[in-house]
Amino acid sequence: MENLTSSVTYLDVFEGVDLEYVLRGDEVKENLILKSKTAQHSFTQVFRFNGLTPKTQEDGTVWLVDEKDILVFRLERFLMVDAKGEESQAIQTRWTQVNETWELTIQPDQEWLSAPERTYPVVVDPT
Repeated sequence: MENLTSSVTYLDVFEGVDLEYVLRGDEVKENLILKSKTAQHSFTQVFRFNGLTPKTQEDGTVWLVDEKDILVFRLERFLMVDAKGEESQAIQTRWTQVNETWELTIQPDQEWLSAPERTYPVVVDPT
């Protein structure tokens, strides 16, 4: 089962943006696919972590820690890749606690997205 891959794509979930989920073994990967320079490029997602707190580290990774500040889960640094394979980690993130949930706002760098050499689609990998 670990070598099996399947995916589903939801078209136009935001202005000019498709949402793709890729299942590989027991991992789920989420991609935001920006189809053009005019596509929406700021996104907010809501998470319920059941007692865990997200903490962004200096290297850009996010640790989910328990009430004793012990690492339970780690999210890799966010990444975006254009159609030519050019990569950037210039993605601003902000976590906001709202009652029992956490909101994650991601803002890919507008200068990188609008550069003349940028080739679309651009895949933003927030997971």
